[in-house]
Amino acid sequence: MSQWGTLDSYALVGEVTANLNSTTVSANNTVFSNTNVKAGYAIRIANVAYRIESINTSANTLTLDKVYTSANITTTSATIQQSPKELTTYGVAVSNAGVHVANVSNKRTTFGVDAVEIAVTSNKNKGMSHTGWTHYHTYTDAYGTTRHKAETLVAMSKNFNESGAGTLLTDANDDSTVADYQLYFLTAPVNASNVAGGIISYTIAPRSRPDGATITTQWFGSNSTAAANFVAISNGGIYSGATSNTLTISNVSALPYVTDTYYIRATISSVTGGAVSNSATVTAKVS
Repeated sequence: MSQWGTLDSYALVGEVTANLNSTTVSANNTVFSNTNVKAGYAIRIANVAYRIESINTSANTLTLDKVYTSANITTTSATIQQSPKELTTYGVAVSNAGVHVANVSNKRTTFGVDAVEIAVTSNKNKGMSHTGWTHYHTYTDAYGTTRHKAETLVAMSKNFNESGAGTLLTDANDDSTVADYQLYFLTAPVNASNVAGGIISYTIAPRSRPDGATITTQWFGSNSTAAANFVAISNGGIYSGATSNTLTISNVSALPYVTDTYYIRATISSVTGGAVSNSATVTAKVS
């Protein structure tokens, strides 16, 4: 493989077993012949990355380029990373005995940062300025202030993102450091009954965490709470604002009731995912 990969994280399905001082990793219900598992990639077990030396698909085992040095473990959270040859490194501290040891509080890790993540304010505040492979670490200075340092090792096109457009695919286990947008409703639609004049509006206030995602809205209607029965609402007739934060129904008596209750909800989405609101109701027809 090339030195610079395009797969930031691929979560293995099933259990992976590694034993102290062994270079063999075995799997249960995990297929090491998956296209995302190749010799030269790294497997991350118990948050430590090891390079894959070879794969024995018939025995469903991997051989690491160095012995596994942690305690015996069987885990369902192993991941594959096609990353730069430099993975996780540490600063150096000196013990009282004069022995050089790893300073785990000064860990430096290489992340794939995509077009969505680079737009997040908290990532910019950490010094991340380009999509691509970024070497990042944080430390505390002599005044007790937390400092961040990010270095772009290989810049990639701004089009690479986790929606599948482009090539750099990032996800999951770096989110605590390199944040993605999580969507939620600051204000959700509320139930309505005995609507005066037959006109009702439902309003949401969508937000992202961190702030700043580009969010789109779509309203849906249904005669029941079953998810499969909700149908996207289009502007026209009794509806306006079908893709805005406020949906207006000009004549609730014209809703396609089956019983005396009709259900309205909104979905919000961005490139990193979406969220669905509660189902608000109109509980009485207006004649």
